[in-house]
This record gives sequence, structure tokens and C-alpha cells, in this order.
Amino acid sequence: EYKIEQVAKPGGISTWENISDATIEGVEGEFSFDIGAFFGWDYEIKPYASFVYLTEYEDEETHEDLNYISDLNLSYGITFSDSRGLSANLNFAYTGEQKVEDWENYVWPTVNVIKKGGFTVANFTISKKILDFNKYGGLTLRGEIQNLLDKEYEYVKGYPMPGRSFFIGMRYDY
Repeated sequence: EYKIEQVAKPGGISTWENISDATIEGVEGEFSFDIGAFFGWDYEIKPYASFVYLTEYEDEETHEDLNYISDLNLSYGITFSDSRGLSANLNFAYTGEQKVEDWENYVWPTVNVIKKGGFTVANFTISKKILDFNKYGGLTLRGEIQNLLDKEYEYVKGYPMPGRSFFIGMRYDY
């Protein structure tokens, strides 16, 4: 495996370099169950969950854990869809604790590495096929709320992600 990380250079300059050798190992799994199919309903209600658990994420040169890598990532939620073109999804994504570089408090030549806590972000998506042109395709209206619960979070220290965001769109498939 190769990984790119930011490094400090003389004169207060920073750049990106490949880590020469890294090992990333772990397990992943997923589960889903269609409650609608189980009860013979004509629509789908499907809770789901997936995870990635890393058992090793190491820089082979320094034998330190890699920065910006969480040992645990989860995605879970519920999906609904019917035969008339309506579908909705509520998803929660958890990113676990990780070591990050603290560039906000950088003093050359050393960048402090700190531990950043995990966080969960929720998203909601709904779509409805509004026109069906049979063999010529169809038109679908779609709406999405990203960061539904307006969580304050950041993947990189000092670079906050957007708050709650709304999107609406139309898609033509043929």
C-alpha cells in the first residue's frame, strides 16, 4: 500500500510525499434485511449496516500508526422504496477516532500529532419518478439533506465541513 501525507520541509515549507511502505489490514462486513419482502409487502423497508475495522494501519518505516486513518468506520440506516418510483434513505456514517496533524499550532520543524475524536454524520435522500416514457426513459425528482442534524465536524483539523445543506435535482434516465 502507498499513502500520501503532508510533511514539513526546511524554511517552513510543507509538501505532500508518498510514504514508501505502509500496511493496512482489517475486516469488513455488511448486513441488510428487507422487512417488506419478509412479510410479502409490495414495498421495501430495509435496515442495513456495514463496517470496516482495521487491525493494522502502520507506516513500515517508522512503525507508527498512519495519520488520518480510523480503526473503525460504520454506515447504517434504513431504505424505503415502492413500485411506483418513490424511494427514501436515511443514512448515518460514523468515522472513528484518529491521529491527525495539528497545522493550526505548527512550529517549524515539528508538526504535533494529536488525537481527534470520532463523529457521526446523517444524510437523508428522497426521490420520486414523476414521468415514465416507457422505452424512452423517465424523469425523476430528487432531494437530499446532507448533514441532516447540522453536526459540526472536520476530517482535517482546522477545515470544518459544511453544515446542513439542501439539494434538489431532476434526472432523466433512458
